[in-house]
Amino acid sequence: MANNRIIHGKNTQVRIQEAWDLIILNGKHPTVTEFAKMSKISYSTFTHKYKDWADKVRERRDMKRGTRKLSPVTLPKNTVTIETWKQAEDQINDLQKDLTKLRRELERVVKELKEAKPLAAKSVKLESDNSRLLGAIDYLYSQLKMRGATTEQLQLIVKTVQKHIFPVSISNE
Repeated sequence: MANNRIIHGKNTQVRIQEAWDLIILNGKHPTVTEFAKMSKISYSTFTHKYKDWADKVRERRDMKRGTRKLSPVTLPKNTVTIETWKQAEDQINDLQKDLTKLRRELERVVKELKEAKPLAAKSVKLESDNSRLLGAIDYLYSQLKMRGATTEQLQLIVKTVQKHIFPVSISNE
């Protein structure tokens, strides 16, 4: 069922043939949309009612531009092959393995973090205790010096403190 609408005294078939002759004569390679406009036909009418002409225009266009890759929407539904499904399944399995590895790594890091929190708190407490102890030693040193302790006595006290108190280890707590 062809569209026999007459424009400028010419029916649709004549306009299509004239547009075809013109592109051949001028060596053009138009798209289907451009050809439909040249023929003064809407794109949808041209592609639905004159499929053979639309295919002919596409072939001519592809001679110059090369074949175009079809979008997934325009591919026939039966093009999904077993290989495609197999590839998708393999990719899903690989992603699941990666996810399992990442979960294990996350669990390990969380466990290490839980173990590190008490150590960090203990470290802060030791740092505070050491700071107080050093302050006390400085105060003692200054008091002894004011009360007339000799340099030899002060050095002996400092050596004794260094020998028995420093370094403070965590295991001594």
